[in-house]
Amino acid sequence: MEGPEKTAGRKSGTVLTSRRVLIAVIAVGMALFHILTAGIRPLPGVQQRTVHLSFALALIFLMFPLKTRTDESQDTKVSDEYRPLSVLDIILVLLSVFIGVYVFVEYEALSYRAGEPNFLDSSCSLVAILLLLEATRRVIGWSVVIICLFCFLYLAIGTHLPKVIAHSGFGFEETINYIFFSTEAILGSPLGVSATVIIVFIIFGSFLTVSGAGPLFIDVGLSLFGRFRGGPAKAAIMGSCMFGMITGSQVASVTAAGVVTIPLMKRAGYQPIVAGSIEALASTGGMLVPPVMGATAFIIPEMIGGTYWDVCRAALIPGLLFYVSVYMIIELQAAKYGLRGFSKEQLPKFF
Repeated sequence: MEGPEKTAGRKSGTVLTSRRVLIAVIAVGMALFHILTAGIRPLPGVQQRTVHLSFALALIFLMFPLKTRTDESQDTKVSDEYRPLSVLDIILVLLSVFIGVYVFVEYEALSYRAGEPNFLDSSCSLVAILLLLEATRRVIGWSVVIICLFCFLYLAIGTHLPKVIAHSGFGFEETINYIFFSTEAILGSPLGVSATVIIVFIIFGSFLTVSGAGPLFIDVGLSLFGRFRGGPAKAAIMGSCMFGMITGSQVASVTAAGVVTIPLMKRAGYQPIVAGSIEALASTGGMLVPPVMGATAFIIPEMIGGTYWDVCRAALIPGLLFYVSVYMIIELQAAKYGLRGFSKEQLPKFF
């Protein structure tokens, strides 16, 4: 039985477990690594992407622990970060660290023996592929893993299939090394964008979240729209738009702004489900408005050969139209239910 102090600490997020400590240490290390390599000491693409992947895999195995049927049936109320570390999770984290360290240390040697990998190179490739499949299974489920396994099966038996769909054959060692070490497979452009651009904006967005930028944006929105009909909801639109267009994350926007806007909307007369829906909708739209938008916006230029600003110009008008339509919906709802704004005394000053 847990004591009341431990239970209260768990509910408030103050209990330190080995899993939470490891998550914090790895996350801080990952942030420092990417801040360092973003401008102070850039690394070659393969090194940067492999270390980035190594950090991400280690965090996934800690944040999405392996659950047995007993865990799922008897302990569903326990958050994943409070589950005890299993031996398998520890092994997977260590293997994730191994592939990052190995490629980082052996990068020059790997370049010299490209096309002629040794046993350790092939072992690293195989381990990395298996780790990535297991991480995908834990986060997304079996669907993507089954598709990948089907592709591996095709590589194995393709020489025995009808000529229309057959291939000339690929060796096992050749295949796994190409999949991992080639910049046209796992270490390709999407991972490169994630390791150099997206991660920096995620760190920036997290900094804005914990620094209290969310309430500041809401105060700006309230000072401009709070006195009008449906003012709190309109302030939520502006605040979430401003926060989302800087961070590019709807989750961060809801987390930072929703704790302020949802109670305000409820106090103004909106039903809880409507208040939550408005905040979710307003935060989601932040991914459509330049300059940051979502992670996909950084991958699109790599795929189509354009520039990021081409994507921004194309997204500007649709993003603005999205918020205009949301504003009109809120205006019509406020008129229908007679929802008024706040008095001047209740509103924050612009400065």
